[in-house]
Amino acid sequence: MGGVYVLLTTFGLPGAALAWLLRAAIDCVLMLVTGRCWDRHLARAVPSSCLVFTCWILAQLMPASYLWPAATAVVMGIAILAVGLIFDPNSRRTASAFIPAAIRNSHRFSRLLRSA
Repeated sequence: MGGVYVLLTTFGLPGAALAWLLRAAIDCVLMLVTGRCWDRHLARAVPSSCLVFTCWILAQLMPASYLWPAATAVVMGIAILAVGLIFDPNSRRTASAFIPAAIRNSHRFSRLLRSA
Protein backbone atom coordinates (compact mmCIF):
# COMPACT_ATOMS: atom_id res chain seq x y z
CA MET A 1 0.00 0.00 0.00
CA GLY A 2 2.94 2.31 0.62
CA GLY A 3 4.09 1.86 -2.96
CA VAL A 4 0.63 2.77 -4.25
CA TYR A 5 0.65 5.95 -2.18
CA VAL A 6 4.11 6.97 -3.36
CA LEU A 7 3.37 6.26 -7.03
CA LEU A 8 -0.05 7.91 -6.83
CA THR A 9 1.22 11.11 -5.23
CA THR A 10 4.27 11.25 -7.52
CA PHE A 11 2.75 10.34 -10.90
CA GLY A 12 -1.00 10.68 -10.34
CA LEU A 13 -3.29 8.28 -12.22
CA PRO A 14 -0.47 6.78 -14.34
CA GLY A 15 1.35 6.02 -11.07
CA ALA A 16 -1.71 4.18 -9.80
CA ALA A 17 -1.78 2.22 -13.06
CA LEU A 18 1.89 1.32 -12.63
CA ALA A 19 1.23 0.22 -9.04
CA TRP A 20 -1.60 -2.00 -10.28
CA LEU A 21 0.65 -3.42 -13.00
CA LEU A 22 3.36 -4.26 -10.49
CA ARG A 23 0.87 -5.83 -8.08
CA ALA A 24 -0.70 -7.91 -10.86
CA ALA A 25 2.74 -9.01 -12.10
CA ILE A 26 3.81 -10.06 -8.60
CA ASP A 27 0.51 -11.92 -8.11
CA CYS A 28 0.99 -13.67 -11.46
CA VAL A 29 4.52 -14.76 -10.60
CA LEU A 30 3.47 -15.99 -7.16
CA MET A 31 0.54 -17.97 -8.56
CA LEU A 32 2.65 -19.54 -11.29
CA VAL A 33 5.40 -20.48 -8.84
CA THR A 34 3.09 -21.89 -6.15
CA GLY A 35 1.06 -23.77 -8.74
CA ARG A 36 4.27 -25.19 -10.23
CA CYS A 37 3.25 -23.86 -13.64
CA TRP A 38 6.08 -21.37 -14.08
CA ASP A 39 7.89 -23.27 -16.81
CA ARG A 40 4.74 -24.19 -18.76
CA HIS A 41 3.10 -20.75 -18.77
CA LEU A 42 6.10 -18.43 -18.93
CA ALA A 43 5.89 -18.14 -22.72
CA ARG A 44 2.34 -16.79 -22.39
CA ALA A 45 2.95 -14.45 -19.44
CA VAL A 46 6.07 -12.62 -20.58
CA PRO A 47 4.92 -11.19 -23.97
CA SER A 48 1.64 -9.85 -22.61
CA SER A 49 3.37 -8.36 -19.55
CA CYS A 50 5.92 -6.66 -21.80
CA LEU A 51 3.12 -5.22 -23.93
CA VAL A 52 1.29 -3.84 -20.90
CA PHE A 53 4.51 -2.26 -19.63
CA THR A 54 5.15 -0.82 -23.11
CA CYS A 55 1.66 0.70 -23.06
CA TRP A 56 2.45 2.41 -19.76
CA ILE A 57 5.75 3.79 -21.10
CA LEU A 58 4.04 5.07 -24.24
CA ALA A 59 1.33 6.71 -22.14
CA GLN A 60 4.03 8.58 -20.25
CA LEU A 61 5.70 9.76 -23.46
CA MET A 62 2.55 10.79 -25.34
CA PRO A 63 1.45 14.42 -25.53
CA ALA A 64 -1.77 15.43 -23.83
CA SER A 65 -3.80 15.68 -27.06
CA TYR A 66 -6.42 13.03 -27.76
CA LEU A 67 -5.36 11.80 -31.21
CA TRP A 68 -2.00 10.17 -30.42
CA PRO A 69 -3.12 8.33 -27.28
CA ALA A 70 -6.20 7.04 -29.11
CA ALA A 71 -4.15 5.84 -32.08
CA THR A 72 -1.60 4.26 -29.77
CA ALA A 73 -4.36 2.53 -27.81
CA VAL A 74 -5.77 1.03 -31.01
CA VAL A 75 -2.35 -0.18 -32.19
CA MET A 76 -1.43 -1.62 -28.79
CA GLY A 77 -4.87 -3.25 -28.47
CA ILE A 78 -4.33 -5.00 -31.79
CA ALA A 79 -0.84 -6.02 -30.64
CA ILE A 80 -2.18 -7.45 -27.37
CA LEU A 81 -4.86 -9.35 -29.30
CA ALA A 82 -2.25 -10.71 -31.71
CA VAL A 83 0.04 -11.81 -28.88
CA GLY A 84 -2.88 -13.54 -27.19
CA LEU A 85 -3.77 -15.39 -30.37
CA ILE A 86 -0.16 -16.36 -31.05
CA PHE A 87 0.89 -17.54 -27.59
CA ASP A 88 -2.33 -18.80 -26.01
CA PRO A 89 -3.95 -21.93 -27.47
CA ASN A 90 -7.18 -21.25 -25.55
CA SER A 91 -7.48 -17.86 -27.22
CA ARG A 92 -6.98 -19.44 -30.62
CA ARG A 93 -9.68 -22.04 -29.94
CA THR A 94 -12.07 -19.38 -28.65
CA ALA A 95 -11.49 -17.13 -31.65
CA SER A 96 -11.82 -20.00 -34.11
CA ALA A 97 -15.18 -20.91 -32.54
CA PHE A 98 -16.43 -17.33 -32.06
CA ILE A 99 -15.77 -15.87 -35.50
CA PRO A 100 -17.82 -18.44 -37.51
CA ALA A 101 -20.62 -18.28 -34.92
CA ALA A 102 -20.66 -14.48 -35.12
CA ILE A 103 -20.87 -14.62 -38.91
CA ARG A 104 -23.65 -17.23 -38.79
CA ASN A 105 -25.68 -15.17 -36.30
CA SER A 106 -25.04 -11.71 -37.76
CA HIS A 107 -28.50 -11.65 -39.34
CA ARG A 108 -30.05 -11.83 -35.85
CA PHE A 109 -28.08 -8.80 -34.73
CA SER A 110 -29.04 -6.77 -37.81
CA ARG A 111 -32.71 -7.73 -37.32
CA LEU A 112 -32.47 -6.59 -33.70
CA LEU A 113 -31.02 -3.24 -34.80
CA ARG A 114 -33.76 -2.71 -37.38
CA SER A 115 -36.51 -3.39 -34.84
CA ALA A 116 -35.15 -0.84 -32.35
